[in-house]
Amino acid sequence: MRTKQQKKTKYLVSQWLRKVFWQQPVPEFEVNTRTVEILYELAESSETRCREAELLIKDHEQKTEEYGSDGETLGQSFWIK
Repeated sequence: MRTKQQKKTKYLVSQWLRKVFWQQPVPEFEVNTRTVEILYELAESSETRCREAELLIKDHEQKTEEYGSDGETLGQSFWIK
């Protein structure tokens, strides 16, 4: 019998695989405790990297806006003098 945690882990892995393969079918693989554990660790790592990348993108977008507005202010001050 599987424990609740094993079922939850297997479910999360299958959801992640569907997300990764999107419209393609998920390849068949041997489903056992070890493969599910490895895929779960990979899924966690992948999701963490995606969140980190999203934060970097948002940070760059914010800095771009700030630099743009600083540039406009600086440009205006040159024209005023």
